Amino acid sequence: MVKVLGVKIEGNGRIYNCLVEQKISSAELRVKTPIICRQEGVDFFAEIDRTAMDMPERYLRGNYYTFVRLATAEDQKQQADKVLFEKEALHFAAVNAERLEMDMHFLQTHLSAADNKFVFYFEAPERLDFRELVKCLAYRYHMRIELRQVGAREKAKIKGGIGVCGQVACCVRHLEAFPQVTIKMAKEQNLAINSSKSQGSCGRLLCCLQYEQNWYDEASVRLPHLGYTLNTVYGKGVVKSVNLQREIVQVRLDSAKDSDPWQVVSIDEIKDKSYMLAVKEAEKLQKAALAQVQENKSSQPAERERERNNSKPASCCCRTDKAQPCCAHKRENNESVYLAGKSYSVVQVYQGNEY
Repeated sequence: MVKVLGVKIEGNGRIYNCLVEQKISSAELRVKTPIICRQEGVDFFAEIDRTAMDMPERYLRGNYYTFVRLATAEDQKQQADKVLFEKEALHFAAVNAERLEMDMHFLQTHLSAADNKFVFYFEAPERLDFRELVKCLAYRYHMRIELRQVGAREKAKIKGGIGVCGQVACCVRHLEAFPQVTIKMAKEQNLAINSSKSQGSCGRLLCCLQYEQNWYDEASVRLPHLGYTLNTVYGKGVVKSVNLQREIVQVRLDSAKDSDPWQVVSIDEIKDKSYMLAVKEAEKLQKAALAQVQENKSSQPAERERERNNSKPASCCCRTDKAQPCCAHKRENNESVYLAGKSYSVVQVYQGNEY
């Protein structure tokens, strides 16, 4: 068993695990107490958000920190000065962006003294050429400058907020990466896509739809789909609605009267369950198709590399000496460059410009 704290690093809303030695008294480690913790040889200013608790060591994995000492008055002063410096830099960047007539809104800055780097997070409706702005910031602060454009979800994670459940947003509290949420998940969970109940503060579909999707996938195998013809204890009929939570279906019976043709049928009242085999077979085919797509994507770089190795230099008559390389010789290259806020792939590079 190890003793673990819950801490917030430099004002970040997410709670991280911080390993503490057993000999340190828990009375000193109260909530809101500033401390210094370490990760990969770099010290960070943090604040305790959860008191110490014992945890099995096998659960302590991923991104965690190690307790170093309690923060002194000098540490707190340095952290306050750093926060003011980041706010001043955010204002300076916003003023210069407006001067350069750039449609961008700055959200947050982060100063990394260990890497001598200043990171600016901003949002913009489109890609921008911010090279002039980077020059202004580098001239002012004399360190490496990075400008990162974020989307709606990243903005919500930076700003923070409360979800429809009343809890702190998952992206702020514990999510390391945003899960893939699709409209298909919302439809399978019977949620209105345009409703505020199915959208987070970012305006996108809730990330928590992914949490229960495995259960819905399993339940959809146990129950028939809409339009399927069933043989039930009440007779034969067609499925018109499905309730996965209660595991019941509403069937329009062929032998029922026109005044009341509907019958609620539970999963135990279905005689013929051959539909389960059909659903499983469809899922198996879908998984095989996805695996084939992933295999094709992984094989493409190897094929390009093979073609590049087998390619021969081009030749022309611009030189009398055939032993020398041609001036129009082209060499394929898979490298990429970052220019004007966009990533470009270098397909061909021309070598030898003298005649």
